[in-house]
Amino acid sequence: MRTRIRSFIMAMLLVLSMTATTMAAGTASAAGISLKAEQAEDQIAIKINLNAEYATNGRIVIEYDDELVSFVAHETTDAWFTSVNGSTAGEVSFAWVGSDLAAKEEVVTLIFESKTDAFTVVNFKATVMELYKNGKEMAAPGELTYTTSLVLNAPAPAPAPETPEEPKPEEPKPEEPKPEDPKPTPGEEVTTNPDGSTTTTVTDKE
Repeated sequence: MRTRIRSFIMAMLLVLSMTATTMAAGTASAAGISLKAEQAEDQIAIKINLNAEYATNGRIVIEYDDELVSFVAHETTDAWFTSVNGSTAGEVSFAWVGSDLAAKEEVVTLIFESKTDAFTVVNFKATVMELYKNGKEMAAPGELTYTTSLVLNAPAPAPAPETPEEPKPEEPKPEEPKPEDPKPTPGEEVTTNPDGSTTTTVTDKE
């Protein structure tokens, strides 16, 4: 009996620990951090939004597959002090300070270029390594993660098949009236000749 109770408690602890890990991995946006991926031809833009209401400064590491894409440039706003380091293949480190900004806004855009012509999926994983609000630590290193994905070189959709036009019903042609044989007037006799002509003979009235 004791063995069964102990096994049940261990199983419940295992489920709770797994649930906590899953929730922690999905709370980056709840901490005022969000990622958005956009693609235009061979370039990929990863836009990072921050909100000083949740955190005033921190550092994020974005990991990617350097066999599929390469980091080429970044764009930052003037409202926050930011630092971007992409010297290590496969990751970009981004740090920021923005204690005077309360509204959520896009802070940095990381620009990548595709290195493959294959039809595949590239993943970008952001891990929060530091997160503070006015000097108070808001999350432990690696506690918060965020992943976004993009499809590379997706085949163009096949054109929709053309629908053949249904033949329109032909309108019936009006029949031409047949010529009526001339009716003889009273006192006349019409005779049809062998050649098709007619001869009218006037008869005497009685």
